Amino acid sequence: MLYRMYKFRFDTPVRFGSGAATDSQMAFHADTLFSALYLACMETRKENVLLSLAQEGAIRFSDAFPYHKEKLYIPRPVGLYPSRIQSAIDASTRKVLKRIVWIPWNSLSDWLAGKVLPQNLIVQFGVPEEKVRVNRREQPPTPYTIESFRFFDGCGLYVIVAAKNDDALSFLDDAMQLLSTSGIGGSASSGFGHFTLTSMQIAEDMEKALMDYHAPWQVLLNVAFPSEEEADVMDEARYMLIRRGGFTAGRQERPVKKQTAWLIAPGSIFRKRFDGMIEDVSITLSPHPVWRYEKAIMMGVNAE
Repeated sequence: MLYRMYKFRFDTPVRFGSGAATDSQMAFHADTLFSALYLACMETRKENVLLSLAQEGAIRFSDAFPYHKEKLYIPRPVGLYPSRIQSAIDASTRKVLKRIVWIPWNSLSDWLAGKVLPQNLIVQFGVPEEKVRVNRREQPPTPYTIESFRFFDGCGLYVIVAAKNDDALSFLDDAMQLLSTSGIGGSASSGFGHFTLTSMQIAEDMEKALMDYHAPWQVLLNVAFPSEEEADVMDEARYMLIRRGGFTAGRQERPVKKQTAWLIAPGSIFRKRFDGMIEDVSITLSPHPVWRYEKAIMMGVNAE
């Protein structure tokens, strides 16, 4: 596989979450990215090419993770702690551990070796914001609050992608550029989700980990779910689940609710890799299939 990284530098606040006006998150998941790319590809009538490449596993992408300048962060692996913290954990350390969501990629080995204190891994990439809007459809007009997130200077999100060959990577490049014109993370017309896209090579040590199929633990880098034939990967797995639902986002149609599912969260760890799947999560009222991306991209970690 060929690996590439895309950095998103947001020029405006972003809104990721359940869709509720008062529920916004900092980052987005791979299934959200796939849906956004699918809509972008519809502009050039290449959405079926995207779907076919994704179903074949010829392209894969991670969730979006934060960065600060040149420092890249990944989800803290579930259940992998330094041995000295596991053996002598106290209440205050446990509270700090619960707050650690992200670990700098270049500090992962030191973290697993117990050379980094949990307190030194707490970091902020931006701040929540609130905007007051007025619903003029009601009489009298009713004010309401919209929550969003604004990144600090030098901070943003990045996505790791894998492609089977140069042609697949070129197609993904074009699709990402299309997405950059429409934005991701809220309605662009409302002032959300504008970003500048940068494509770059992945560092050699990270690419080595992405290609390490034989490491004792494999860290999941996106929301995904194994097929029935791959159910044995759950043996010895340490994982968390995340609820995924929402509505379709077609530009020319009324939104329709999608099936809700519980997927495996990024940062979950497995003894071996799995492929995952792409599911049709449409319901009876939907006039067409609605595809949810659940393919896996993973990284080998040498820790026990």
